[in-house]
Amino acid sequence: MTDLNERYMARLAFWLRAGGADGARTISILSDVRTHLGDSGESPYEAFGPPRLYAKEFSAGSPWSWSRRAAGVVALAALVTACFSAADDVAYLRTQRPLWWGAPQWAVVATTVVLLLLGWRALMYFTGRPITSLAVDSVDAQREWKLRGARRRNVSLGLFVLVVVASGAWGAQLGHAYVESPKLRVTPYVYSLTGVVANSSDTAVSVRTVIYLNAGGPWTSLNEAALSSGQDPSALQASSLQGFGSLAEALRVAHNHTWSLSQDELSGFTLHYGSYYVLTWSGAIYSGLVNQPPPSQENLVLTYDVAGVGLKTLRIPLSVNSNG
Repeated sequence: MTDLNERYMARLAFWLRAGGADGARTISILSDVRTHLGDSGESPYEAFGPPRLYAKEFSAGSPWSWSRRAAGVVALAALVTACFSAADDVAYLRTQRPLWWGAPQWAVVATTVVLLLLGWRALMYFTGRPITSLAVDSVDAQREWKLRGARRRNVSLGLFVLVVVASGAWGAQLGHAYVESPKLRVTPYVYSLTGVVANSSDTAVSVRTVIYLNAGGPWTSLNEAALSSGQDPSALQASSLQGFGSLAEALRVAHNHTWSLSQDELSGFTLHYGSYYVLTWSGAIYSGLVNQPPPSQENLVLTYDVAGVGLKTLRIPLSVNSNG
């Protein structure tokens, strides 16, 4: 057969497999096409048309059609998700960007491996020829078995290279976006106050300061505020934020130490570049013993979310045994 006929047969075989034709049916169709071309000497495109369109005539109603197409969808979804998971880990190693869903690194690595194996297996099923087809013709079976092994090795090697390159490039992009994204900052002025909680061994903590974004960029919102160690999760926690157009005005308000809090306004609060926010927060440090002094140094940790980047944190040092 001519090179044109061989290329046509190879493409026709691919589209027959992609369309769901089983092994026996595929070999029968290819045998009929080869015999016709050998007897007539016609061009395959003149005799049968484009291989993809000709293959569609045999794919309707095939029991393999939906399963093979589903395998292609599963392979694509699993491999893209695996690439993102690997990229997320690369960004974490390069820039300490928080991992997706706050999961530990071992969980991200394990998830990536499972997704890669699932995607690889689905891809092998989608691109490979059913083993049942090898029993139809002994000569073709020997040749196809060799081609099957070579095809699996080539696809696997190409997939490995693609995942490594895509994950590395994607991870570098995620890390760069994390480093260059807007950062939450706090002014040097931080007022902290401690006191005794009635009928409790806890130590009350109140904080007032001014926070702001250092640059414009993606949508940014506050997530939560918590003490870095020793916070009593069962204690009443409240917060408020007031926005101002200038730092001087915000600092003037922050120096007023008379306030009252009744609810937690911090969670979900959207921040805007160019505004300055007076943050007022109150919580409690847990102590197992009555009259036990609180630690001499604490941090109020603000967690905020940058759209397209993820969660970031700001640590505000507090002198919890003294005012101001």
